[in-house]
Amino acid sequence: MDLLVSRTRKVDQQYWETYYSHLLHTAGISDISLRLELVSLARTSSNWSRMHPETFAVLGALRKSYRLGAISNSDGHMAERLAGVGLDKYLEQIIDSGKVGHEKPSPQIFQAALEAMKLSPEHTLYLGDIYSVDFLGAQNVGMNAMLMDVAGVYATRQLHRIESIGELEAAVSRL
Repeated sequence: MDLLVSRTRKVDQQYWETYYSHLLHTAGISDISLRLELVSLARTSSNWSRMHPETFAVLGALRKSYRLGAISNSDGHMAERLAGVGLDKYLEQIIDSGKVGHEKPSPQIFQAALEAMKLSPEHTLYLGDIYSVDFLGAQNVGMNAMLMDVAGVYATRQLHRIESIGELEAAVSRL
């Protein structure tokens, strides 16, 4: 494992530790072992077993005008999971760090997606939920980036962002 992948794991893990610490604190739970377990499971493909009901309609509408793919820091089984919930029919490519050998924000995983779809970065938009991993990772290879910011964490920052999947189609059309 090279230094970049090790550093990437640390960035991703730090995000999930912060996220679950806040969530458990808000819920009044101070169980450290539960937090550690949640962090360890954060990037497991089995977490993708349910989709927001609007997801299918939004992706169906977007697919009429755009080519769609996915990039995931996961365990090598994301394609099977997305197929299990019916999202695979909307996506041309599913790039999984567990198969590619590089994790976001590493440029290699974004470049693998661009190569697989035969796209140049300036003609793409990457939507992700972690600023340091998704947004900056995509921008660092020349892709346009947008955040799915359901909790409004980045509401005061001047970033391309949406707070729900239902906002995606309109946000893409404004770019």
